[in-house]
Amino acid sequence: MERKLALLIVCLVAWSMNNAYCQERSYSDIADSVYSALDKKEVGYLLPLMDDSCVISSLPRGMNARVVPLLLAKYPPVKAYKIIAVDKETTGTRVKMEVMYDGGKAAYPDFLLNSGGRIAELNVVKSAALNEHKSAVHVLTAPDTLSLPFIIKDDRVYIKAEVDGRKGLFLLDTGSPEMILNRAYFADSLKLLAANTATEAGAHSKAEGIWMRRVNAFTAGRMRLTNFMSMVMTTGAVGGDGALPFLGSIGYNTLRDFEIRFDIAAGKITLVKTDVLGDYTSQQYRPANITYMGPVEMRRHIPVIMVTIGDQPFRMGIDCSITNTVLFARHKNAVLPFMEHVADVAAERENVQPERIKGTVGKMKIGSLDFNNMPVVVEGNSQVYDGVTDTYPLDGLLGLDFLKSYKTAINFKRKLIYFR
Repeated sequence: MERKLALLIVCLVAWSMNNAYCQERSYSDIADSVYSALDKKEVGYLLPLMDDSCVISSLPRGMNARVVPLLLAKYPPVKAYKIIAVDKETTGTRVKMEVMYDGGKAAYPDFLLNSGGRIAELNVVKSAALNEHKSAVHVLTAPDTLSLPFIIKDDRVYIKAEVDGRKGLFLLDTGSPEMILNRAYFADSLKLLAANTATEAGAHSKAEGIWMRRVNAFTAGRMRLTNFMSMVMTTGAVGGDGALPFLGSIGYNTLRDFEIRFDIAAGKITLVKTDVLGDYTSQQYRPANITYMGPVEMRRHIPVIMVTIGDQPFRMGIDCSITNTVLFARHKNAVLPFMEHVADVAAERENVQPERIKGTVGKMKIGSLDFNNMPVVVEGNSQVYDGVTDTYPLDGLLGLDFLKSYKTAINFKRKLIYFR
């Protein structure tokens, strides 16, 4: 009996040591990939390991494919690294690294692995600009309801707005978490996020990278946001002209305190102010009769609804910055039997395979509501919406054509969508 007990203890100790060794190897393997990404400036070492909601140095979540290349491009040359600590936390395991620069100085990035083994938090940048971003709390001033006329150019929705005295057009982008300013028109007072510091714009103001800028005031109609940090990126000046230049895009965080109502036929968006529960702040406001109301799942900043084609459900994100309904390529065989007028077309969005097909789906349904003769595009996956790291990947996107079908309202905080 004693011999069996001793043998059992030896086996348990051996298993424990082997398990610990395997875990350490997995941490080391991931740390190797993080270091290789920093060393080679290659996103392929890093993106597949990241959770789709990864927090990158306190920057907006959901922008991995856009933010990571810019961060890596500005990281100083490195020559060696070592793991200095592996700490268990309530939300996962934090791996702390020491990375040596070519010049002999050291940096101390870290990453947090969640229970699924994905990087849920990546801290490779520590700067004053990030501290400003975290401490800045935007202040909203707006009536209980306001109406914003919009302009459609190249099948995209733009509103007129003003930032710190500059007037122009902003793309309405429900697929984006934050406001992003066009660096062509905001090259002043910029701070570049570098490995250990924020560099003031000057000789480097034309360099690529992640730039931040404090916005004193953003005004759209009778809505006014003050005192917040915005990302500033180089972007194509689409949609604007000399009189009304393209100043940037506005996303979820700009509109999160409103129920947003789209009336595409009337050319206007109505914003209804809500409290923390999503209830209207106005006691007098009464919405129009509802044809259908359904649940919305908020995937970070993207409203997601279930759409049925044939008898198959699809998880679709609403992104008013695109035109068609988009289904990702893995669903091609499922949706092809319901498509008519199918043709091959070239890809237009970034991060997708060049081949795609388009056609018309005779009927899509949301609950009991019919959407007839909807233009649909089937194309390759986009890392922004459908990367391999997504916990619950989207099946596709609903764009402007979808919003044209009915008067549509989204209440972010109630997680409801209304059709009228």
